[in-house]
Amino acid sequence: MKPFAYWVTLIRPVLVVCFLIRMMVGASENVIHVDIACPGYINISIAQSALGYNGPAFEAAVAESNKRYAGVFNFTLSFLTDDRKVRDGFDFTAESLELITSWYYKRYEGSTDKVLRVIISPGSIDGTNVQQLMANWGIMSILTSGSTISDYKLPAPLILRFSYTSLAPIAVNFIDILRMFNWTTVFLVTDYGASEGMFAYLAAEFIQIVASINAATERKLLTLHQRRVTSGRPIPFQTQLVTVLTEFQSTSRVMIFLGRGEFLRQLLLTAHRLSMTTGEFAYLAYESTPILRAEANVTWQKGDGDDLAARDAFESLLLVHLNEEERQRLESPKVVALTEWTRQRSREEFNITLSYNQMPVPGVISAYRGVEIFAQVLNESRHQHGIASLYDGFTLSRAFLNRSFPGDLSEVFLDQSGTRRVEYVLSYFAAGRGHRRQVFLRQRKEDNFAMQIVGKIADFWPGSEWPPRNEPLCGYRNEKPICFKGNSFLQTAVAATSGAGAVLSVVCFIVRRWITSFRLLHLLWWNLDSNQLVMKQQRLLRRAQSIFQRVGAFAMCVGSRVELDHSATQFASMVQKWDSRY
Repeated sequence: MKPFAYWVTLIRPVLVVCFLIRMMVGASENVIHVDIACPGYINISIAQSALGYNGPAFEAAVAESNKRYAGVFNFTLSFLTDDRKVRDGFDFTAESLELITSWYYKRYEGSTDKVLRVIISPGSIDGTNVQQLMANWGIMSILTSGSTISDYKLPAPLILRFSYTSLAPIAVNFIDILRMFNWTTVFLVTDYGASEGMFAYLAAEFIQIVASINAATERKLLTLHQRRVTSGRPIPFQTQLVTVLTEFQSTSRVMIFLGRGEFLRQLLLTAHRLSMTTGEFAYLAYESTPILRAEANVTWQKGDGDDLAARDAFESLLLVHLNEEERQRLESPKVVALTEWTRQRSREEFNITLSYNQMPVPGVISAYRGVEIFAQVLNESRHQHGIASLYDGFTLSRAFLNRSFPGDLSEVFLDQSGTRRVEYVLSYFAAGRGHRRQVFLRQRKEDNFAMQIVGKIADFWPGSEWPPRNEPLCGYRNEKPICFKGNSFLQTAVAATSGAGAVLSVVCFIVRRWITSFRLLHLLWWNLDSNQLVMKQQRLLRRAQSIFQRVGAFAMCVGSRVELDHSATQFASMVQKWDSRY
């Protein structure tokens, strides 16, 4: 018979294996499964927020988070797409509600596993309706591209905006600039044909803020003229620009143009040919991203025959864009490495071939940082508030607010509304400084992102007056009387017009009196002179009763014709009054 020690030695490896298996099973049971829904569209021709650009960045961040939090979280990523129905950003906004509800209700139908669900998307989802559903589901979302503010108000925001181009702060920047220079009449032109669909959303955000300001003050503080152009329409873009500039000239002196850099340059060249870049008119624009296709960047230099004219035209431009520090971060080695890896993965996964300069670098970084920061906050909340807090979207979203998240790729600061804030500047193109960008206004986080004057523009602005007047002294159409002084032709024309009007008024008054008199005399055709009523006393007395009855009846009839419904005595008084006048 074998000794006991022999059997122990034989069974020990089996017990160790069983123990390890048990430990692994227990550990896997304690891992929190996090399902990330990523609604969007693959087609890169729609907008720079397409998954064809940003999808691999999401995948890279999920893979890195699974390594960093192995044994604690298990992240999975689900792309929700339907490119058959999505032709542009507006189509996606409409379809996003169906995509998200199908994911939530059907993906885990019949499953008993507890899953932490979150939406992280580069697309502009239907924020109002989706946020109502998220409030019922108890989940939150992160949007990594430009999107509009939801109309659905909640105790804490369930939609966090990580985009470099968060639309509300950009729109507010324009409002602050308009107020600073007392520009109250604005001409807004939006290009709806540009592939960067965020310009259309930015226009909608700006319009909504203007309407809210006017409604809050119960008077029209800002007058907004809205016009659309479409760079892809059969109608020549140049023809559209001439039309809007002609109308702009007669309605405002400040234009906000929302479109790509190449079309902004075309607008300013057209304005230059119409002599509308002499300093009387101001053109405001926004540069959506400093690193993308060359035609999207704002510059007067294209290397063509229009460079000299464009250089002069750009002197009337005020450009809102990221400050230089933010721009430099987008060119760091780690950012370049991530963008290059994403570009290669787009070719392998979506069969999309892109050059590096075609990659929307800010969107790629926002996609990666969105997943990375979400995983960080999950781990912090697990330690600070317990696992149950992770399944409460309101509690989880509050952990992001009024907070900075440093990182190798970029620093992300979210304000109290859950919107990412970056520092913007307002630049002009100085003629005396090589027509390079010169910063005039600057935001700083320490100053609550208020625009502060840091440069001097008056010496470089074309013309003799900075800032341009909101309305010329003579009015937009030279219609104000103050401009008639010293102009003999206008004075003569005004005097002649006034005299003719006075004469016409007198003639009309006389004719009206004559017509009124004639009508009343016609009504009183039966009134005879008293000398013609001489007759015998007895005959008059015999017929007095009959006459008075007939006259009274007839007077009432005639009185009704002239809308004088009164008694015969009142009518007789009127007749006597009329006789006294004649």
